Amino acid sequence: MNKHPKMLVVDDDWTNRKIISETIKSFANPDEANDGKVALEMFRYALEAGEKYDIVLLDIMMPDINGIEVVKRIREIETNKNILGLCGVKIIMCTSAGDSCSVMGSFTKGCEAYLVKPISKQALFEEIENLGFSMSTLVV
Repeated sequence: MNKHPKMLVVDDDWTNRKIISETIKSFANPDEANDGKVALEMFRYALEAGEKYDIVLLDIMMPDINGIEVVKRIREIETNKNILGLCGVKIIMCTSAGDSCSVMGSFTKGCEAYLVKPISKQALFEEIENLGFSMSTLVV
């Protein structure tokens, strides 16, 4: 892919959201959501506007709707819109939950990558590249 990806950073912790957004700001101008409900609203709106997200960076431990449930609902929205398989948004879980239940639950619901906080710039950029977005023009 040659374009800069449209990204959404979802974390209920302001500091974590800002750290991730600052990490990727040389590569993308991410939107931010402070909880799962807002993230789902933003995701739906972007799809309806024809400006779907390429990547969602998502925390698991959030109030109301946790990250694993957000992944499930995003995949349901995509299925209902006939967005299937590799055409869907790429979801990277960015969380402090490193337990096997959280990891397996995330992948079972449809995430593509899982990073445990604190997340290094290099690890995040490697995952973004692994998902097919070129980072070669950036200095890591």
